[in-house]
Amino acid sequence: MRRILGLSLVALFPLSAAMAQPIDPPSWAYMVAPPGTDARLADPTVHTREGSDLGLTQAVIQAPFTPPDWYPEEHPAKPSIVEFGRGPIVQPCMRCHLPNGGGHPESGYLAGLPAEYVIQQMRDFASGARAGGGSAPRSAAMISFAIEATDDEVAAAAEYYATLPPVKWTRVVEANMVPVAHLPEGTNMRHVVPGGGMEPIGMRVVEVPEDSLGASIRDSHASFIAYVPEGAVARGEELATSGGGGRTVACAICHGPGLTGLGAIPPIAGRSPAYMVRQLVDFQHRMRNGPSAALMHAVVDNLTEEDIVDLVAYVASLEPAG
Repeated sequence: MRRILGLSLVALFPLSAAMAQPIDPPSWAYMVAPPGTDARLADPTVHTREGSDLGLTQAVIQAPFTPPDWYPEEHPAKPSIVEFGRGPIVQPCMRCHLPNGGGHPESGYLAGLPAEYVIQQMRDFASGARAGGGSAPRSAAMISFAIEATDDEVAAAAEYYATLPPVKWTRVVEANMVPVAHLPEGTNMRHVVPGGGMEPIGMRVVEVPEDSLGASIRDSHASFIAYVPEGAVARGEELATSGGGGRTVACAICHGPGLTGLGAIPPIAGRSPAYMVRQLVDFQHRMRNGPSAALMHAVVDNLTEEDIVDLVAYVASLEPAG
């Protein structure tokens, strides 16, 4: 299958085509915590959620090995590596990716990803083939986890997340003006600034929680809204379906009808647009070099920043498989 797809891509978009200058990694897409202490850790408030029996402080929620599962009845039993990790290095998968696999814009959405694909990504992290580019601080953590985790642990986590049905986790809204958002000190997630007013979106994706507190306490019901420039979804659809006159390749050739995946090639419909921006830029900069990465290199090499924003706006607006 990979050989067939590779030949198809070469036929549609020759690898000898001149590569455009890779775009600079956009700072708005690479959420790296600013220096400082997360002030929430000193807050003694015990957080609760409707429909959950838990009551936890932010310090417990943020601790490396005690992430919450607010609704354990909503998913299958979790493997130990997903729920507890294995100290002192391998943190629980659900700390960043959540028990439902939804994750946050600064981490991957794992629900419904093929187990084979996830296993290969962990191999790529461990080997250095997936180095992470502008998201290097986060990739450094994944690299350390991948090196330390056993094959059985990786397989158990991959198979768990593969069984979870993808859900619509990000609502895409086109807008010229968007709420002012920031990264609070010590955090990796962008939040709307209360009373901060509005600002022009420019050529960005502004992805923020629908429920700021819920996302901060890792509530797996707390989804996201992604603001994108007006017209981005339609432009992205044209580019994704036609290839833009040779600038790229129609996404469905590899990712299948509806972009819901094809074999071990991952579904991308409905996933975090900010996360997808980072992946496309990392492919452009050759920071992702696993076995199938060469196919994506040819796809992204001639994309501009506007192309990338438009593509992810369209892909994120689609309904995920499920």
